[in-house]
Amino acid sequence: MTALVPGFKYYKLPDGAELRYAVFEPRGEPNGTFLIVQGRREFIEKKVLEVGRDLMKRGYKIILFDSRGQGYSSRFLGGVARQYDHLENFDVYVEDMRAFYRDIVKPNQSGPLFIFAHSMGGLITARWLAETPEDRADIKAMIMTAPAFAIGVPPLSFSISRLLTALGRGAHYAGGQHGYDDRDRRFAHNMLSHDPKRFSVIEKFFDANPDLKVGGVTWGWLAAALKAMKKLRKPGYVARIDTPVLALFGTRDIVTPPAKIIPLIRQMPNAEIFTIRGAWHDLMNEADLYRDQAWRHIDLFLQEIMA
Repeated sequence: MTALVPGFKYYKLPDGAELRYAVFEPRGEPNGTFLIVQGRREFIEKKVLEVGRDLMKRGYKIILFDSRGQGYSSRFLGGVARQYDHLENFDVYVEDMRAFYRDIVKPNQSGPLFIFAHSMGGLITARWLAETPEDRADIKAMIMTAPAFAIGVPPLSFSISRLLTALGRGAHYAGGQHGYDDRDRRFAHNMLSHDPKRFSVIEKFFDANPDLKVGGVTWGWLAAALKAMKKLRKPGYVARIDTPVLALFGTRDIVTPPAKIIPLIRQMPNAEIFTIRGAWHDLMNEADLYRDQAWRHIDLFLQEIMA
């Protein structure tokens, strides 16, 4: 059986939902603290293996949590629909971030605070920081891998998802989506990683701990996500994020297409952008050829920030 992270705790949100979280200390005095914000379908154990251990080896304390609807945090639907990735408004995630930051991150912080956000975590974090200047001022720097400021869906997806949600289909799987099954386990033709061992980590956890499973997205989730992404395109919105930012992309990423996202990142006044040629979406879970390049950019960025 694949073991779960020991020592995790639960934080009760103002509306009664719970977020599972964990705090890990490095050896010796921390250089600072990283809040790791996961992408869709991810959970604490995956993020510890993927990026958490490397940050702790570099002397950083890490704080991780399962986003609402994922891992062992509260889900939006119950029963047989538990694994549907569903919500009606991404504002819920933003409010969760504000509360978790205030009540858990700040009391547990050691040294300067950094953020490491992947994919959907990048979208949620950008919305939180753009709309909460008092929190943004506390962040030393942010690293984003494949931030989901856009996703690779057909042009009419927003209109169709809004219509079907309005017609009462919001909590049903969107077109082509389904429960987690053998189709998701196939390494061949996947769009996330070139590394079969790293790619299979998630299925080992899902097999051993079925309640961790997250399936496809619903029409409601798709409508809410695209609405949240549209908000980033308002004039001056992302320009509010004056935090030093490092954004990393794989050039072959079709989940979060770099060509659609990089122009938005460039609107941030203190952003650095690098692409990893040939890499797919999940950079921290990629083959060493690509992952090592990403870490070189990260290490240089942190050296400059801490100088």
